[in-house]
Amino acid sequence: MAAMKRQPAMAITLGVWIAALGSAAALAYHATRPVQLAGVTSEHEPQFDTESAVEAPVQELQAVLYIPEATIVAKAQP
Repeated sequence: MAAMKRQPAMAITLGVWIAALGSAAALAYHATRPVQLAGVTSEHEPQFDTESAVEAPVQELQAVLYIPEATIVAKAQP
């Protein structure tokens, strides 16, 4: 690869740094802005019955998820 002259290399480096700083500023703004939840205005608002969820007994939780074995059978392609 041919060596670049100093001025174009510095311009490219400066452009990359400016893009990185702009990206960091946008990320910092997005990460620190207050959360604004959109209200549900539809007639089909999801309903959640908190009383039945609290009253329902908690069953014993499994520490491991057991998945049954599966065997894949196929013809070999010539």
